[in-house]
Amino acid sequence: MKITPKSSVLGKFVLSISVLVIGSMQTMGQSKDSIQVGGNILVTNNGMSPIPTLSLGKPAAIFELDIKHKRWAFEPQFRFSLDGKPWSFVIWGRYRQNIGKKLALTLGAHPSFVFRSKDFVVSGVTKRYLTSVRFTAVEFAPIYIVSPHFNFGVYYLYSHGWDEGATNNTHFATINANWGNVKIAPSLYFRAQPQLYFLKLDKAEGYYATSAFTLSSPKTAFVLSSVVNKKIQSTIPGKDFVWNVALIYFFGKKYFRI
Repeated sequence: MKITPKSSVLGKFVLSISVLVIGSMQTMGQSKDSIQVGGNILVTNNGMSPIPTLSLGKPAAIFELDIKHKRWAFEPQFRFSLDGKPWSFVIWGRYRQNIGKKLALTLGAHPSFVFRSKDFVVSGVTKRYLTSVRFTAVEFAPIYIVSPHFNFGVYYLYSHGWDEGATNNTHFATINANWGNVKIAPSLYFRAQPQLYFLKLDKAEGYYATSAFTLSSPKTAFVLSSVVNKKIQSTIPGKDFVWNVALIYFFGKKYFRI
């Protein structure tokens, strides 16, 4: 395996991400329609990926950027442990389409990079280097909208790992629901997003139940959230129960091409 210094690895990723952002902005800017730019910054006691059982197991910060133009979105995510080490970079591109008044469909794909510290012996001396494992993934997510406060749907993600030590084939399928914008006090709203999911990592597989909860207010850009995840039956190594609490700051603007 090629040994790559930390600065070189991060430099290549920053350059690649910059090229993707600039390219996306140039494509989106070729019309007079608005481009929406927003995102969020999340700090949590336990970093969790979109597959909740694959948690970092320690405090983390996650930065998400959201650039939208009509039905297209560019949504990169940058995840770090709070000691400053990169955890993963996920570069999402998504297409969203409403089908009638009740059905919405999202299609997405991404390359991603998961970082690991690994010891290597160089000239008889053990040194630790930051390495990365590459993945690509696709997603399919139809949602049926029952009311402004409730919808349900299914979600499927397939991911392929390209490097030594990576999970070659990941299948992640969920049945999910979303209760949102439920007013529980003046200027305080509650959201619950429960789901049952099946996860297969190469030959290991399992069934889980999870839910995300959020408290928000229109008077502030901060949101308090929590995720809980319970193993039902699984051959995948990991804890039977994991959870986190997170504080999220949302930001957003709208730009117009003149």
